Amino acid sequence: MQWVAILGYPLEPMKRLWLLLWLVPAASQLGAQSVWHLNYATSLGGGCFHLTKNKDGQRASVWNDQLLDLTKPFRLNYRLNFGNKDQGADGISIVFHQDPAGYAAIGYQGADLGYASASYGNDSIAPSLIIEFDTYNNGQWQYNDIVDDHCQINAGGIPSWTLAFAVPVAGPGVNVEDDAYHFVQVTWDPASMMLNVYFNCNLIQSLNVDLVNWLFAGNAMVYYGITAATGKANNNQYFCELWHTAGNDLTFCPGTPVALAASSNFQSVSWTPATGLSCTNCLNPVANPAGPMTYVFTGIYDCLTVTDTVKLIQDCTFLPVELQHFDGRCQQGVVELQWVTASERNNSHFEVERSADGSAFYTIGRVEGAGTSAEQNRYSFRDTAPLAGTSYYRLKQVDWDATATFSPVITARCNTGATASVFPNPSGGSFSLRLFGAEPQQVACRMLTPAGVTVKATILSVSGQPQLFDFDTSEVPPGIYLLVLYLTDQVITIPLAVGY
Repeated sequence: MQWVAILGYPLEPMKRLWLLLWLVPAASQLGAQSVWHLNYATSLGGGCFHLTKNKDGQRASVWNDQLLDLTKPFRLNYRLNFGNKDQGADGISIVFHQDPAGYAAIGYQGADLGYASASYGNDSIAPSLIIEFDTYNNGQWQYNDIVDDHCQINAGGIPSWTLAFAVPVAGPGVNVEDDAYHFVQVTWDPASMMLNVYFNCNLIQSLNVDLVNWLFAGNAMVYYGITAATGKANNNQYFCELWHTAGNDLTFCPGTPVALAASSNFQSVSWTPATGLSCTNCLNPVANPAGPMTYVFTGIYDCLTVTDTVKLIQDCTFLPVELQHFDGRCQQGVVELQWVTASERNNSHFEVERSADGSAFYTIGRVEGAGTSAEQNRYSFRDTAPLAGTSYYRLKQVDWDATATFSPVITARCNTGATASVFPNPSGGSFSLRLFGAEPQQVACRMLTPAGVTVKATILSVSGQPQLFDFDTSEVPPGIYLLVLYLTDQVITIPLAVGY
């Protein structure tokens, strides 16, 4: 598959023409929805994240699960929301780094924008390249800020190590803390060593630099993502990624319809040509062409137009079952397995098999098949007693004549060994929480009334080692409460008596 992006720039004709010619051949980071690692941020679903709340002294970082190769061209497409308070603070940064902290990297709050430290010491994310979208003027000294909401490019986790000085993000005097999502694009061409930054479709920064050799000492693989912060002024700040993919190429046989497995969060989508499609403006049409076909999947978001293609390859020698998708996720101690078939022939049933080591498999359940079907079928199975740690799963598909085939092996990880306790309990004005056996993660912790009303809430940074956390309940009315810990794949509830 390949895609092309075209931006409609409100610029003078020659600059717009140059941009179009430059952008079309570049490679892209657009594809399926990404996996992100969060530090003090909250996922809102659909590829969107709440970075900082409307509160002073906040910081957050969000890192893409995949490393970026700087020897290859890329194009990142994001939406940023800086809140609704003019003179709020402090802004959002796009960061590329090789800090030893990896996915856990985060800097200080306030003017340090979640990537630097007040003294530019070990807490700065470094080595790094930072594209700041700064909404608060902290002055020229140390920060090289200007009065306008501005963009500048810094290095090394140091706000004063400026490679491209501040320019107004949307023009002199224009406020971008308008509670709107602004389209931001970052492009990199390793051949020309040119980094470009676009805001609402306008080119606002260009930097010519040898990122690999000058900044990252010859290592081209970098972490990348978003940081944000508030200081003595604040704003709700948000980040969303954009994705658009037509899905994998498919085999089909004329007369046997197949569903196109596209994924996109663009404002509008369309398919061409219309030949053999059940619809042209929907996300997942059913295709039944008379022969091999290539469909073009187009997405439009504001000024950005993206296309991707999917090929339908004619093959009338189908396997008994064409498995389109199979995955598993652990949620609150239960592994949810889901799979999708594009077509089935003489399919009696599926046997769900599990293994602790990926080699010795045992049957843990059975799901009836659809027999013979040209339609897409969806299946699910819940493993309510998964193994601690990583479990390996595969499907054994059994025909009516007992012929069997096996699916690829997938994994799901459940941390079922975490335990917690509080003391003293009953407590007076404070108590302590002991947490054992939890994987490194950010854990939401809430104190609830028996009716489910939250009276206190916080985020715990869990290191993976046994830890002790102290809580102040001096302002909590006496009573019986529930202390609830929301781990990635487990929820722990502890009854707690306060004021006794």
